[in-house]
Amino acid sequence: MSLATGEHIRVYEQGVRAGSAEPVEVPWAGRTRREKPVPWFVVNEQVVVQAYASQLVALDRLTGKRLWSRSIDGASWFSPIVSDEVVIAAEAVYPGKRQRNNGSDYVRAVAAFDVKTGKPVWRSTDVHPERKLVDTKNGPFVSRASFKTMSARDGLLLLHVSSYQFKAGGSVTVLDLRTGRLHWRRSFDPKQLYTQGSQRPVIRGGEVALLDGTGVYRLDARTGEPIGEPVKRPRGLRRTGRTNGACTASRATVNWFMANAWLYVGPDGKGLIQQGARAACGQGVVPAHGLAFVTPTPCDCGDYMRGYIAMAPDVPGRVIDDKDRLTRGVDATPPESFEAQWPTLLGNAQRTASSQSKLARTLKAKWTANAVEHRSDALDSDRRHSERHLGALSAPVVGGGLVVVAAPESHGVIALDEETGEVRWSYRAGGKIDSPPTLARGLAVFGCDDGAVYALRLKDGKLVWRFVAAPTDGLAMLHGHLSSSFPVPGSVTILGNAVIAVAGQHTDLGGLHVWSLDLTTGRPLARRVLDMDAPPAIANNITVADADGAGVWVVSPPGGSYGAGGAYRLSADLKDLPIEANGVRPAVVFDRQGTRVRFRTASGRGGSTHGWKGAMRANAFHRLRGHRVAVADHAGFGLIDPGPRARTVLWSIRSKEKDAPAAWALDAGALSDVESLGAMVCAGDTLLVAGGKRDGSTGDLFVIDAATGRVRQHIDLPARVTECGIAVADGRVVVSCEDGSVHVFE
Repeated sequence: MSLATGEHIRVYEQGVRAGSAEPVEVPWAGRTRREKPVPWFVVNEQVVVQAYASQLVALDRLTGKRLWSRSIDGASWFSPIVSDEVVIAAEAVYPGKRQRNNGSDYVRAVAAFDVKTGKPVWRSTDVHPERKLVDTKNGPFVSRASFKTMSARDGLLLLHVSSYQFKAGGSVTVLDLRTGRLHWRRSFDPKQLYTQGSQRPVIRGGEVALLDGTGVYRLDARTGEPIGEPVKRPRGLRRTGRTNGACTASRATVNWFMANAWLYVGPDGKGLIQQGARAACGQGVVPAHGLAFVTPTPCDCGDYMRGYIAMAPDVPGRVIDDKDRLTRGVDATPPESFEAQWPTLLGNAQRTASSQSKLARTLKAKWTANAVEHRSDALDSDRRHSERHLGALSAPVVGGGLVVVAAPESHGVIALDEETGEVRWSYRAGGKIDSPPTLARGLAVFGCDDGAVYALRLKDGKLVWRFVAAPTDGLAMLHGHLSSSFPVPGSVTILGNAVIAVAGQHTDLGGLHVWSLDLTTGRPLARRVLDMDAPPAIANNITVADADGAGVWVVSPPGGSYGAGGAYRLSADLKDLPIEANGVRPAVVFDRQGTRVRFRTASGRGGSTHGWKGAMRANAFHRLRGHRVAVADHAGFGLIDPGPRARTVLWSIRSKEKDAPAAWALDAGALSDVESLGAMVCAGDTLLVAGGKRDGSTGDLFVIDAATGRVRQHIDLPARVTECGIAVADGRVVVSCEDGSVHVFE
């Protein structure tokens, strides 16, 4: 195809056709399994080489004419390469795989053919050594680790055998490219290299560099003798959540080695830790055009940024001068009294999703309003596949006689009359707003993807002040929206007269820039930058206040942990507050952007290969975990999305003891087999749970007795309820839906 236009230039009719090979039966763990062959192809100036199952084909690149073909019995062709007028391919008894291990379990030989005629040049069977090893726990075992893709340079052919997450050791073998003669082989026992990693060797400048999860090892390309000391991961730098490279393939350029996307070794041979984003398992960072490109990660080992990423050597944009940060608008004299029963996301700064408000035994509709027009087109369909998709509206907040929602897709904030549903005002911000404003002292305050914090006068939506929290004016495309490189989550935390806002993606990607701002004026009170020097690795999320409101947690705990392993606890002036193993903790822990996003579903929505169980938890109730949690004085409630392996979707725990059993539990069938659940609130003796179809077409609201788990009422809604999209205030229930509609029941 033409790179400029995408038009077809040539179709190679004489090539191997997909589907022309049957699955291969291979022995595995005492039984037989069927493996589909993997197609391979490689292109150079002369030929296009295809390898598919037992067929190896060379086509003239300019004419498409088949030059020659080769077939084998009892094996599939694996990892063809073209170098120095020869085509080399491995004979894999077990078909090759393209996944984390990216190899074949057993290769019986490597063969070389003349690139023009296909005439055999040489064949070597000494390529996949079998070694007897001893495991400290299980005793002797035979190692036949995975044969990886091959590479060639300077008349040498490099063969690599290694294991991924298996104690099988590995080896590096170098053959003469023209004759197949063995130059040298070095074997590695399981403990010599980090065998959890997706290792990769390269040939460069007369050296073989072996890049793996612990560092870079250099060997003489002609002799295999070690060169210098290996460049290793620094002590104290945790692999999980920081180095984040076990599954990620390494890369090399003319000047740099990129070991598993986090360790960069330059021409001076010194290591530079540059963690920012990981790629899909087995793929790694792709260097091109002076940038490092990363594709979306489908794994939750480190939840940094989602979406396609191009990382530059420097932080993008112009550094913002402090005098240019604050913009003032209309005067906003605080009202003499201001009350809001549901002023922020999930009800309060502790994010407990609970209220003391009493509700009627049977809810009746008071009003419905279409707050924003919902777009249903190709763009919406594309964004729906992102786990960051919320639909047309965020969750609601309620205060000052208004229901306030953010409109993420249209970059707006909308206020509706609490009594009638009439739109009182709307405001267009400079970027996506991923969660609702926080209401306090007559203001609606929110962060925005444009890197700024806004304060609007609640009564009429006029701008009172805007503060740029991002360190630069650089831009990025995030999840289908143009954004600052340092976005601010929408639902900011307010402690007294201080607004706590955090700009950035991750401590290791330009740092998190934490601000304490004066609520009334927007004037900065304190500033703190959390970067790679910070002990925990933290991704930006919505902050959580202490139970007494004295401090705030910047929380992104890897694997659901907290404390020194994954959170900062700061006072309102952004000074450190102590974190003790058995001391004060946030009421609710948010993990993996848990406050704003959808979670993995049966239809594949979400991005984790490990599932999302336990993504949030309430520390007051030790066993309580779920995609959504609600914490009341008398009980804690956990909610997860139904799926093939998770039929129990809702439960209650009343005791705060560590071994307390569930008081009651419900499976998906008790909730009318709803497809997806993503919102839950406890209001007095009532539990509200909502969701809908995964395609957003219909919604459900369930009213449940909090003491017994009995479903009292099921209300149909026109669209799926937004994540966390329930608020309770003044004895009413406010629900926002993905189609842009708001519903009030009392």
